[in-house]
Amino acid sequence: MNPRQRWATAKVVFSKLTRAALAPACVPERRPGKAQNDHHQARTSAGRAAAALSDGFDRPLLLTLAMLGTSASMLAQGAGVPLTLQGLNQSTLGDVRGRGMGGAVLAATRSANAVFTNPALLTRIERLEVRIAGTGVATSQRQSQEWTPNRLYAGFSILMEDKWEGIKEPLVRQILPNPITFLAETTWVPPASPYERLQKPYDDIGPNWSRAFTKGSPLTFAAAMPFEFMELTFVAGIGGGEAYDLTHYFQNNNVLDPMIGSFRPSPIPMVATGDTEYVRWYQHTSKRLGSVSTVNPALALKYGSLSVGVTANILFGSSDDYEFRLDRGVLNFINNAFKVDPVRYAVTHLGTSDYSGTSATLGVLWENPRYAVGLTAALPLTITRSFDRTVTIDTALVVTSRRETGEESLKLPLRVGGGVILTPTDRWTVSFDYAMTGFATSEQTAADGTTTSSWVGSENYRMGVEYLAWDFLSVRAGYRQDTQPFSVVGSAIINEPVKSSVATFGLGTEFMGVLIDAAYEYTSLKYQDMWQSNVNYNLTEHHRFMVEVGYRF
Repeated sequence: MNPRQRWATAKVVFSKLTRAALAPACVPERRPGKAQNDHHQARTSAGRAAAALSDGFDRPLLLTLAMLGTSASMLAQGAGVPLTLQGLNQSTLGDVRGRGMGGAVLAATRSANAVFTNPALLTRIERLEVRIAGTGVATSQRQSQEWTPNRLYAGFSILMEDKWEGIKEPLVRQILPNPITFLAETTWVPPASPYERLQKPYDDIGPNWSRAFTKGSPLTFAAAMPFEFMELTFVAGIGGGEAYDLTHYFQNNNVLDPMIGSFRPSPIPMVATGDTEYVRWYQHTSKRLGSVSTVNPALALKYGSLSVGVTANILFGSSDDYEFRLDRGVLNFINNAFKVDPVRYAVTHLGTSDYSGTSATLGVLWENPRYAVGLTAALPLTITRSFDRTVTIDTALVVTSRRETGEESLKLPLRVGGGVILTPTDRWTVSFDYAMTGFATSEQTAADGTTTSSWVGSENYRMGVEYLAWDFLSVRAGYRQDTQPFSVVGSAIINEPVKSSVATFGLGTEFMGVLIDAAYEYTSLKYQDMWQSNVNYNLTEHHRFMVEVGYRF
């Protein structure tokens, strides 16, 4: 079978599947003089009922009735993805000094914060130390869309982009006799067929959106104390704080179901003469606020230049979850034209989630006066999410609600990391880190028990420097990339993860046992989702400030 035959077969299959799934969702309006559309009214029982009732009820009501029986098709990343385990990829680095150095902490931490980074580094502490830190972040997000003009369906890209400036309604010439003079007169009137009119949305949502918000919260608490036992030097530590920042927000104002813009070779498959393809058009929003906290008891042992340590990771937390779908209309595609029918259909998911998990991290440190090497092994971890939510469906007829509960989980494999610090002079320190995320080999188990491995990922690299400008002031800077568990739609490299860029700056001072560290991070997450029909430009920016105060007794 050649490519042209395969494409023809795919179009037939797509046409049949789409009609079977979406024909109950709308009542095709008969085009004047086109009797071949009549058979669509009686294709299904819903179609026959709609045909019988079409004279007595308005179209939005019929569309709502029919839509209750349809099922959603699979959607691509960035287009109506349900709210499940989002946020569990956003792990928190608990060392403010290390955050100022690009997050390169696996060999660089010199405080009780080693309970969060590499427990073996606790052996650098010579006396009792206590630390507490807080953070604040200002976030801005935006998405803009560009749609490709389509030669078969003129005006479709204008509808999606909501750009109507300078565009007038089409008119057709009509010649009628004057009832008084009986002479033929020419007038211009709107087209009789709705397919030939200018298609506009029934709302003012538009394709693009932006938002900004701020958030402040405690970051970490840590304490550590050295002691000797059987002539060996031990350090015991305890820490607690944020392990995962679950903050999540995403929105797409032009979700199409089915995703007709993802078909090749043309953005929208050409509909056969006499057929009608129905596409649901809606806005989708998902939002999550919350965090997963951790309690980390740790113990480290030093023997010469070698140190080893272990810390337990006891995870718990909660989040407020919100998901909203608002249908904007039903698109009707025929052979060379389309129209939009109004519909009233909205679904809201509102609830909470609780998270739990237990794991451990092993650490090793080999230290010399001018360099040090740190290694960590985070043991396999399963984070369980238990959710309780209310689902509300608002239609033209009735508002219904139901309660849903369930449990999902994320299983992360063994993750290994390594870090190196170099101190070429007494004033300069250079740090490098390598860390596995484990995203690519993780497993996600849904509420129905289905297990998949849909996340993508790669390693993270971090680097930073510290300069002792004066005996009481250290200046720090660094850079890293944080891997996301998804790839862009239309990526040239399959399963290549999206990465955010993080530039950091920090200061530190110590006076009479009091330690103060401050850090600033600028994070930019920028990527483009590319379908055959359109490109969505996504940008998220974070400005994060952190302050930590400690005391050495």
